Amino acid sequence: MLAQKLLDKKNKIFGWLSFFMVFNNILLFSINIASLIFIYVFTAYNSKGKFFDMNKKIHFFVLLFFLGSIISISNINIQGDEALSRSLLVIPNYLFWCILVIYLSNNIQSINILYISKFMLVGVIFTILIHDLSIDFSLMKANTPNSYAFVLVCFSCVAVVYISEKYKKIYAIIFLFIILLSMLTLERRAGFILVMLSSFFGLFVEKLKFKQLFSFSIITIFSLLVFQLDFVKNALNSASPRIYELIYENEDITSLDDSYLVRRAQVEKGLIMFAENPLTGVGLNNFSKYGVDFTGDFAGAELVINKNNLDSKSAHNSYINILAEGGLFLFIPFVIILLYNIYNFIYTFNYRSKIENAFYFSFFSMTIHIYFISEIVNVYAWFLIGIVSGLSLKYNKSISTK
Repeated sequence: MLAQKLLDKKNKIFGWLSFFMVFNNILLFSINIASLIFIYVFTAYNSKGKFFDMNKKIHFFVLLFFLGSIISISNINIQGDEALSRSLLVIPNYLFWCILVIYLSNNIQSINILYISKFMLVGVIFTILIHDLSIDFSLMKANTPNSYAFVLVCFSCVAVVYISEKYKKIYAIIFLFIILLSMLTLERRAGFILVMLSSFFGLFVEKLKFKQLFSFSIITIFSLLVFQLDFVKNALNSASPRIYELIYENEDITSLDDSYLVRRAQVEKGLIMFAENPLTGVGLNNFSKYGVDFTGDFAGAELVINKNNLDSKSAHNSYINILAEGGLFLFIPFVIILLYNIYNFIYTFNYRSKIENAFYFSFFSMTIHIYFISEIVNVYAWFLIGIVSGLSLKYNKSISTK
């Protein structure tokens, strides 16, 4: 009886941790409340020193990632105390993310995935309500449009599949429609596509078998035909011209769309920074403070290259940001962590439950979305990486013992 009560308490704590990872608007002492809950979880539920069991390959690359962050701030090319101070300011974040991934991957067996998915669903609902109703109070931070879209990319598939598993698929489809409508009105192009596709895959692809893939191919073809109907085109154009342009007139985006061109310019800047400091980068948190001479060697460059504040913008691309600020010592471990989980996403797909695969579909969407925004610096992204890393270890071990 006592053991069951302790287990129930532990599940609830992990549930609330998951809720506040998704609904990340609440701050306490300017700190995301999820981070404070994790500190409690780490100290209260780290029995037998399990955190220090770091003999897995994934842990090795997590440690290399943190080492790369340390090396980047020791770069002799960092000019001035301000640049060094900016780097030192974010080092605790990198340490925290690494601890989070190692802890979750080592303790995945004691985490009830279905249970925490329920809390994530509630977190997604709160996130949508708070954002769409523009609710605000002193302890709450407002998500930027990009951050809002990123949260939904990371967790919508889990929320949608949970509804499908616990209730009915039709309710899950209705909820997905509500999410997509919110993304549509906000004109989050990449987010809209990724949430739609990841949730679609999560709902309809249960096993990697010919029958499943054939059925999904038929659904995909039917959906593509629906998007060609005039009334669908007109509705999309009225609701979100930017998403309409992405789907039907995407050839204009690469040469005329200001948002795309700024991102393209920042990719150029990041590659210039990388070429100047290939191994160690220019130091964490310094991308927007580092000046370069843009060459503008891409179509449409003349529309953005002479903007006064172009050099002070963020990277708009998490991969470029990590490559420019941390060099290869930071970038290579990061990419290997992602590739390790992408490999296991496919290799152990048929062994996992539908809700567990939903985490991977969300993770896969996240790896695509961070190419368009610099959101990998948020703790909830690393929470998702930690969960799928744990599932990768869990099912690798299960297969190897059979």
